[in-house]
Amino acid sequence: MAVLNALTSSFDSRSEPCAPLGSKEFESLMDLDYESCPTVAVGVSGGSDSLSLCLLANDWAKAHSGKVIALTVDHGLRPESKSEAETVKSWLQAHAIEHHILTWKGEKPQTRIQEEARKARYNLLKTFCYKNGILHLLLGHHQEDQVETVLDRFLHGTGLDGLAGIAPVVEHDHVRVIRPLLTISKVRLMATLSQRHQAFLDDPSNQSDKFTRSRLRKILSSLESEGGTASRLAQVAYRSGLSRAALDEIVNDVLVRNASLHGEGYISLKKSALEDTPKDIALRVLMRTIQCIGGNAYPPRQKSLEPLLKALQREENPKTLGNCYFLPRKKTIIICREAIQIPEAFPIPHTDSHFVWNERFMFKSIKSLPQDSQYLVRPFGEKGLHILPADFCPTEPQENIPGPVLYTLPAIWNKEKLVSVPHIRYGLTKLEKLGLQLVGFAPTYALGKPPYFSHERYPEFP
Repeated sequence: MAVLNALTSSFDSRSEPCAPLGSKEFESLMDLDYESCPTVAVGVSGGSDSLSLCLLANDWAKAHSGKVIALTVDHGLRPESKSEAETVKSWLQAHAIEHHILTWKGEKPQTRIQEEARKARYNLLKTFCYKNGILHLLLGHHQEDQVETVLDRFLHGTGLDGLAGIAPVVEHDHVRVIRPLLTISKVRLMATLSQRHQAFLDDPSNQSDKFTRSRLRKILSSLESEGGTASRLAQVAYRSGLSRAALDEIVNDVLVRNASLHGEGYISLKKSALEDTPKDIALRVLMRTIQCIGGNAYPPRQKSLEPLLKALQREENPKTLGNCYFLPRKKTIIICREAIQIPEAFPIPHTDSHFVWNERFMFKSIKSLPQDSQYLVRPFGEKGLHILPADFCPTEPQENIPGPVLYTLPAIWNKEKLVSVPHIRYGLTKLEKLGLQLVGFAPTYALGKPPYFSHERYPEFP
């Protein structure tokens, strides 16, 4: 990764005037509700986008008697990644900004590397925030990222949600992710670093989609001759975002009246939520339940959702989609994780820590396990049901857990020996001796509130 100097790096001549982003303008982009003396985390790769965001956020935090904590993820996928993270650390320490390097440990995937790295990065960032009581995580996506996202989705036949692009604020478990720079061009961020005489890294992750980005920029160049500028595409995202936020409020109201989220990791949904509402709202209800239970960053495409909606409205047979299992009953639909889509085993960390299993259940380990221990979290499953002692009788309300849900519950195993199933109160004493606690159901994507916040905090586009 090359170290670039913002003073000498060339700017795109097609971009907006390269005025640096000042504190007053950044203040307007951060116009949300915060606690007094807020602490905010900033994901910093060392590229011009995230580095300028971190410096601007640091000024903002000082003005509000708060604090910025910078977080750099070392994925360990390239030999130079560690030294790059150390370079970023030295730069930020020169600005008196607290900095932590988060390392992606363990065996790395051989396929879908970028996708898995993205998941690992977000998990590391969000876990750090949770452990340290940080409620706000800032990320450096900018206007060009937004425009490319909208254009790419348009070319793939997207609907309103796709045209809304990247959401400026998304609520996750225990932390909200804020992207304040979505209306700011990259050239202005580079100018901001130039003004501060701050070098930056040429992030090779930006080259991973080099072909796609090049193709989209050629299309954008053609559109500009007809008035389809980046600014106008950003307007599309802005206005679509307003509509998306309004629809999410309606969906939220439908869910509040018709859905129950259970601690065992499933949803019971009244059929009326799908039968007595407009089709688009019903589809969005399904999307929200699938993201909550299935744990995927993106919901299934509409061409998959529409047949599912029709089937759930008319049929009584179980269906699957997006890692979810749908079990229609007389007046309700049980929505749980599809057992076959749950990873077989997750080794319990030997050190005391918090960890999330299957993007659903959070555990807390309050003491270190022996290094040679082989304790695992894996589904209770049919195997666990057969191992369970015949004289074991779960107490209310555990005995009323729907059958398909039982198989998906987290269980603690020592090799092939069943140790504990917390939800049915089996082996709780053994669990306590291990120093393990089931904190509870903590889905990555919330059910009962809109995952998107309105774009209204941004200045109205002309």
